Amino acid sequence: MSHVVLDLKASVKTFFRNKSVIFWTIAFPCVMILLFGAIFSQSTTKYDLYLQNQDQINGEPTYWSDIIIDVLNGTNVNSTSPFNIHVVDASLNATDYALSNRLTSLLIIPSGFNDAANMALSSHGNTTANVILVYDQSTSSAPVVRSIVQSVIDNFNFALSNGVEYMNVSDLTIAPKRYGYIDFFLPGMIGITAMTTSIFTAVALSARFKENGVFHKLATTPLKRYEWILS
Repeated sequence: MSHVVLDLKASVKTFFRNKSVIFWTIAFPCVMILLFGAIFSQSTTKYDLYLQNQDQINGEPTYWSDIIIDVLNGTNVNSTSPFNIHVVDASLNATDYALSNRLTSLLIIPSGFNDAANMALSSHGNTTANVILVYDQSTSSAPVVRSIVQSVIDNFNFALSNGVEYMNVSDLTIAPKRYGYIDFFLPGMIGITAMTTSIFTAVALSARFKENGVFHKLATTPLKRYEWILS
């Protein structure tokens, strides 16, 4: 084992004497992480938002639910909506629908929302009317959708009473943990860098040792072949 440690120390010293090898060993994984992270972390301008309006009267949306839907669609504002709205049938179980169809985000306007909003207004914020956002927090787009929906509700509150909380967003997550693309990519990049560096270093070192006759000299020492390979 002492031979392995000695040869390992010699290999480490040789590695750190070559500045270009050190640079590319560090720079290559960093460039790959930044490059692929930028490519695959990019998101489209519009996000898919599934919407289920359970607050209806004779098949028509109530006053407050209709206003929220119009704002999300961008029909009553001057700016373009950040969402592609997909309407979900009110008779379906929203959570089961989101799970079975692998949706990233689904907004539910629950039954009685209009009455709850009117009650909140009359009580000056002592009660709140809640919409429910079902989302998969393991996707990168879900937090963005969550923040946009929250900003829409906050704007409602501000417009109605300078920020008194009449309406709120309740979260219902359908994923236990949130992993971004970089969380999956980084460990693999570290692993492949370690493996490729070891392989290329061993090949280059073996070729140089053979060319310079180092192996013949090592054969006359107590150092065994497996010890050199292990180190």
